[in-house]
Amino acid sequence: MEKKLKENVAIVTIISNNYGNRLQNYALQETLKKLDAHVETIPIRIKYDIKGKIKLWIKTVASGFIKKYSDVCWGIFDQNIKWSKYTIESSNISEHYNYFIAGSDQIWNPLFECNSDREFLTFTANEKKFAYAASIGLDELPINEMNRYRKYISSFKNVSVREKTAADIIENLGCARPKVVLDPTMLLNEEDWKKIVNQSELRIKGRYVVAYFLGIRTAEYDAYITQKSIEMKADLIDIAQLPQDQKRKIGPAEFVSLLYYSEAVFTDSFHGTVFSILFHKPFIVFERPYEDGYGKMSSRLDTLLETFELEKHRVSCMEQLSKIQMDCDSSKVNEILEKRKKDSVNFLREALNRQE
Repeated sequence: MEKKLKENVAIVTIISNNYGNRLQNYALQETLKKLDAHVETIPIRIKYDIKGKIKLWIKTVASGFIKKYSDVCWGIFDQNIKWSKYTIESSNISEHYNYFIAGSDQIWNPLFECNSDREFLTFTANEKKFAYAASIGLDELPINEMNRYRKYISSFKNVSVREKTAADIIENLGCARPKVVLDPTMLLNEEDWKKIVNQSELRIKGRYVVAYFLGIRTAEYDAYITQKSIEMKADLIDIAQLPQDQKRKIGPAEFVSLLYYSEAVFTDSFHGTVFSILFHKPFIVFERPYEDGYGKMSSRLDTLLETFELEKHRVSCMEQLSKIQMDCDSSKVNEILEKRKKDSVNFLREALNRQE
């Protein structure tokens, strides 16, 4: 049988200095390469309005020293990603690729400053576009966005999403219910991620636990995490609270390495939880407070923990910590992971017209 030629596939995703953002991009690229595709990424740069520019300026002033140096780590990691020489605005871009993939990550979150028609791949023909693990990031779609989302999502050849709530939203718009798939980071195995771990020059001596929080946490939670680290006879590495000269050295590879070698993980982060599961770490997921202007954004964690039957690892108040479960059944997790991974990869395989 004549071998099928490699398709040129473009991943269209949001780019920001967020660990999960870049790691999911890399993971989707590597998974598609295993399906014998030629893969490039077309980054979506955030377009800020006046309010967004002011917020960005404040954030830059507050953390500019960190960013100046952390960009080195990000730049090194970015060498793992094949970047397209084209942009979404390039003329005739559709002619250069057989398929365009929207996702993963919160590419369809209507409250993000970057959200526009671009994220729905309006620049190419319908038969060329599909979405993998696209996330809306909210429990409900704003009423004023419903017609736009219905129009554009219905134009996709194939759609899959990361959360059950996203599937519900899309189905309620009158579109076909999309398949719920794994985040791309879960499509790579431990050995795949060990290659990234080995790229990190960060080495921590001795036993340690990791705290990785994106939202605000209470003093009570801080005290609990400190006490647990003492009980485990381990140092506490709190990524958000590290001194600037240390924080600037942590890019995506260093982040994965920190979790890989840790004794336990305390987090409110989706990808912090993902890697805890992948690396079979004892972990606790703390409920993140509502973010100003973004509403409830925990649906991705709901789906993740329910999928792996790990709901007991999550807490929303101090009272629950006395009953919290940190360890998980690795064999059960692996069984679920392999099944869900097969289903998720099959979605990509069918989208690319690949046979198993």
